[in-house]
Amino acid sequence: MRYMSLHYVGLKISLVLIIALFIAGNKLVAQDIHSYIDDQGVMHFVDDETLIPEKYKGRSKSVIKKEIESQPVMEEKQETKPKGDMKGIEIKKDKFGNTASYWRARYKALQDEKISKEKELRSLEEQRDDVAKKLESARNKAYFIGDSQSITEAASLENRLRDIENTIKITISSLDELNKKISVDIYDELIEAGGDPSWLLLGE
Repeated sequence: MRYMSLHYVGLKISLVLIIALFIAGNKLVAQDIHSYIDDQGVMHFVDDETLIPEKYKGRSKSVIKKEIESQPVMEEKQETKPKGDMKGIEIKKDKFGNTASYWRARYKALQDEKISKEKELRSLEEQRDDVAKKLESARNKAYFIGDSQSITEAASLENRLRDIENTIKITISSLDELNKKISVDIYDELIEAGGDPSWLLLGE
């Protein structure tokens, strides 16, 4: 009887240890603990019912059915620099202290000016064509009718057409100069300043 009492105490300690081990586990599982007593009166504990000998299955019972939640595993976070963090990155400059942004801004300003001049030129060409048609009509009237009004109108349109054509020439000259600045001059200036021509690539 004393042996059975000590043995029972030992079984209780074993049961406590088993429970502690499962609680300390690091996985989320639904766990069943089964017990059975053999012919010698010894109580056994198993976590798989199939491990119980066939002849003892009628005597077995489930003593623990508990979902044991593991503590979350702390994943090592990789330190990443925030996007756009420019600390520690050397900003390239020319020998005058100008950055790529400065040169790109100048380059874009030239391109914008070119676009504006091209629109201006198209508008002048449309005006020239319109005045030329009116001048042709006024000349025909002055030639065939010979009235003073048609002659005066033709003279006025000739002056107007001449002014427009002169303005067109000036605009074309400005466009040629802008094209030279965009394709040659600004690159030469940048290189002379010790900068990198790739800085002029917009969006870089």
